[in-house]
Amino acid sequence: MDNMTFGKYIPGNSIIHRLDPRLKICAVFIFLISVFFDAGFIGYGIFSIYVLLC
Repeated sequence: MDNMTFGKYIPGNSIIHRLDPRLKICAVFIFLISVFFDAGFIGYGIFSIYVLLC
């Protein structure tokens, strides 16, 4: 069980680590919306832009 990294804090100094927690929650919310609205080119475009920004 020591090998599991899910839910485990991993120290680091990346852009993601330095973000405000509220921004991280908003980013996850936008990600979920884009996943569920991926019907068509607009949804795929939004999803692709979001993935590239992350």
